Amino acid sequence: MKKILYLYLMLGIMMANNSCHKNDMPLYLPGDMIHGSLHACRNGDDWVASGWAKRIETDRNFFYVSGATFTEYGDLRERFDITYIPLKEGRYAIDGDNSSLYSNTGHLYASCYTATDDGDVAEDIYYLRKHPKSCVEITHLDTLTNKVEGEFEVYLEVEAPKRGEQNADKLCFKRGRFSVDID
Repeated sequence: MKKILYLYLMLGIMMANNSCHKNDMPLYLPGDMIHGSLHACRNGDDWVASGWAKRIETDRNFFYVSGATFTEYGDLRERFDITYIPLKEGRYAIDGDNSSLYSNTGHLYASCYTATDDGDVAEDIYYLRKHPKSCVEITHLDTLTNKVEGEFEVYLEVEAPKRGEQNADKLCFKRGRFSVDID
């Protein structure tokens, strides 16, 4: 009996460490979605952002996907990015470090930042938290019409010290999907 209780306790601890708990991170508006959108369960809430994709200038075989949210007045509040995605269908681990944000280290990277005031004042920066489930999958790629669709799961944590009291310490994007134009 003790072994069964121990097993349930360990299972509960593992699920708590890997789950995406609801955290009262504010939700903002996606803005216009003329170039696409991103959707995910972020910290337990439905999150929607306007989206787009661009090829990496230094290596056109890679691209990044971005999503942004805004206030009702159109001020930027969040920007989420997955960078250095290969320009081909497939599933890829997101396992880069901070340097992946600025140069191609051969690893995908994800990040998010929040903004305040009229959208031009940086607030909190969220860096990739190494997690075995962080990945992106390109499910449809059409280079003739420059459209890409895919799914993602990403785990991020805020750079200390956190500046925005309303912001969460960690961001968990689960069941993410995107459909965007590649510029």
